[in-house]
Amino acid sequence: MRQMSTTGTRQVVSQGLEENISIRLIVNGTEQTITTAGVEIFDPSGGSIASEAATTLSGAVATYQNTWASATYSINDGYIASWNLEWSQSAVTYNKIVKSYFDVVRRRWENQVADSDLTGLHPYLVLP
Repeated sequence: MRQMSTTGTRQVVSQGLEENISIRLIVNGTEQTITTAGVEIFDPSGGSIASEAATTLSGAVATYQNTWASATYSINDGYIASWNLEWSQSAVTYNKIVKSYFDVVRRRWENQVADSDLTGLHPYLVLP
């Protein structure tokens, strides 16, 4: 099972593999511990694919794990995950719906270059 994409980029899952998409609940700049979560998945044109799918919770992060089968998830950009997130604060339960986007790809390119490759070629480079 692979982890979600790099922070600040759209999440990417590989077709036919078991992978995750995730969301972090931040309200007014503060992470909130999610008590209940569900996610509905839509194709890029807005058609519903999976409704209120089960999620795994870990603090402020909700994760949906799936095997992204080609019969349901064609290779495409812009799938939509509509997350229904609940949290409690001062004995009051709040609800927030957040949309995130992800892409389904045939395979994910993984960089084969490490820092040591560059510093080996250019010894004057210094890592921070």
